[in-house]
Amino acid sequence: MKDISQLYSEHPEFYDAFSKDRDFLSQCHSLLDFSSPTDPDDITTLELLAGPARHSQAFSQLGCKAYSLDGSEGMKKYSVAKGIQHEANYFVSHLPADKPKIPPDLKFNIYTLLRYSIGYFSKESIQWLLKWCQHHSRKNGILFVKVHKQSTFNNFIEIHEDSHIISDSELGKAECYWPVTPPEWSDTEWEIKMTVKVIINGETHFYESREIIHSYEDIRHISESVGCKAEIISPQKLSGFTDNAHIVAIYL
Repeated sequence: MKDISQLYSEHPEFYDAFSKDRDFLSQCHSLLDFSSPTDPDDITTLELLAGPARHSQAFSQLGCKAYSLDGSEGMKKYSVAKGIQHEANYFVSHLPADKPKIPPDLKFNIYTLLRYSIGYFSKESIQWLLKWCQHHSRKNGILFVKVHKQSTFNNFIEIHEDSHIISDSELGKAECYWPVTPPEWSDTEWEIKMTVKVIINGETHFYESREIIHSYEDIRHISESVGCKAEIISPQKLSGFTDNAHIVAIYL
């Protein structure tokens, strides 16, 4: 079975179609308000595991200098071709395996790692990422991370709810269903494996998706181990996000 990363790299237009179910502008506006009361023109952002770079586009629309980083050349080409991100502002590096290739003097106020992308990182690689962000951070930099709420995630797994998205893409109708079989847990760590079914113009494809589940307490302890502080942002201070997950601010 193909890994889900192949869908992202080979068909970025489908991933973009599936992931447009968010109010990117509202999300970025609330993160910007939370992080700094200063002029957005003075804010530089980096969207980690950016995919099509929709959050970067929203930050740019709000006046920030917005950069993106992802491991897929296909995603970068798609983002640039669609006018979502500028080619010079989109860096390609495979996190956490590669050290990001960015200009050494480029510093950021805000980093984002949303859509549960923290699940691609082990605890050790999260620690490494925080140190890297600290090194490239401006004063009072913040990394915003989306993590699962245990109650919501447990309900999802126990019920084995078949979530789905049906969307129109430039290549036709695309449908995505997950998990289509009972999720499988690793016996040695909090890693879960799920089968994802994607139907593209009537043709069915199956992909395997793996995610390491990190609790807020995991993130807090890892943050403190490198001299950072983490807190859950109150939903009352956010807009555009659902309440079935935690948005965590990590102060670098």
